[in-house]
Amino acid sequence: MRLFEVSELINVAVKDEETGIEFYSALADATKTPEIKEAILAIAEQEKAHRDRFKDMLTQVGDYKPHEEYAGQYGEYLRVLLENRAFPEPPAAAQRAREASSDAEAIDIALGLEKDTLLFLQEMKGLVPESNADLVEEIIKEEREHVVDLTNLRTKLQ
Repeated sequence: MRLFEVSELINVAVKDEETGIEFYSALADATKTPEIKEAILAIAEQEKAHRDRFKDMLTQVGDYKPHEEYAGQYGEYLRVLLENRAFPEPPAAAQRAREASSDAEAIDIALGLEKDTLLFLQEMKGLVPESNADLVEEIIKEEREHVVDLTNLRTKLQ
């Protein structure tokens, strides 16, 4: 079983943020409600900032390896976690945003994406070097705000 590398995890975090950017950009184009469009575009911009912060983190971690009780402890779990994300590839996320039958359905999809991201980031926080854990926690807080913002938008649509 091969060893888990934190750089792989961070690369996945970068891709997750790129997926979010694609999804929210497509959703903003698809929505007809100005208030929702504005809120969605703001989330897309935050996803871009998260991506850039993860890219910076990638240059800092080098070949850091987290402590594992046994070889491969995290690898299999993270593989399963990542395979079950809402959208494994950015183009699929954008397509799903365009296919939503309503703004409410699109927001529900976005909530699922954000919850998947939160679960992933919670796991990531315990695996990155201590010097980067605060950055991951900061992004977790911002992703939680996305859940609140999206939930509030969803409530307004009811």
